[in-house]
Amino acid sequence: MSRTRIPCSVTLFVATVVIALAAHGADNKKKSNKQNEQKRRENQARLQVLEHQESVLRQQIRSLEKQIPQLKKKLQSAQKTLQGMTGQARMARQHLEDAKTETKRMSGEHQRVAERVIADQPADSPFGNLRAKCEGAREHYGDAVDTVKESDAYKKATSALVRKQVLDKDASVLAARELLMGLQKEFERARLEVLRKDANWVNSMNDLKATKEQERRVDDQTKAVLGQYATALREVNSTKSRIAKMESELQQNRSELNQVVNAKQNIKRQLGGDQNKKTRNKKKR
Repeated sequence: MSRTRIPCSVTLFVATVVIALAAHGADNKKKSNKQNEQKRRENQARLQVLEHQESVLRQQIRSLEKQIPQLKKKLQSAQKTLQGMTGQARMARQHLEDAKTETKRMSGEHQRVAERVIADQPADSPFGNLRAKCEGAREHYGDAVDTVKESDAYKKATSALVRKQVLDKDASVLAARELLMGLQKEFERARLEVLRKDANWVNSMNDLKATKEQERRVDDQTKAVLGQYATALREVNSTKSRIAKMESELQQNRSELNQVVNAKQNIKRQLGGDQNKKTRNKKKR
């Protein structure tokens, strides 16, 4: 049986192809190993970052878990204080209302005392004569005004402003008004002199002053109590706000921590798989 002889050129070509394929495979393997090594280093760097993030998050969580119960305890104390201040504020408002009511009552009583004293003054007394002059001047002024209102100038006026100007420019009205104002000032001075000489009016005035002074003291006390109440209320609201903010931060940190832990586990599994693959490759060689 004769053998078929393969030409040397064919043999050389096949050998060349085999060598080229082997070299290409070696290059690909080398390139793949390099890429795997680069990926492994990146995963290790990411793992270090995640471990730092985990450490920071756990520290923040521990701090929040410690602060929140302390704030809740503080809130309970503030709420207890506010509860007590609420009752005090309610009582203070009522006391102030009572004081104002008493001042109003005493003011009315004082006014009635003054009216009785003035009404008791004889008509033929100096004060009575002055009072009669004032009443006469008031009637005279009213008559002067009525006269002007019957005039053509007043009736033809097209607005309230123009009608007022007509009254203000009339000589009789001006004279009557000036007389009335002078007598009214004199009457008020005489009226005050009469009242000051009356013991009942003086006592009533002193009682009214004492009542107003008491109202002022109650008002100061009420303002102080309401200020304390407002401070207690702000403390409660502020503490509630801080607790809500910290609880939200705690929930957010716990969520972020779970994400970081899961990311770490994924990277560790990748690194573990790469290490096992590397070990198997060494055994094959």
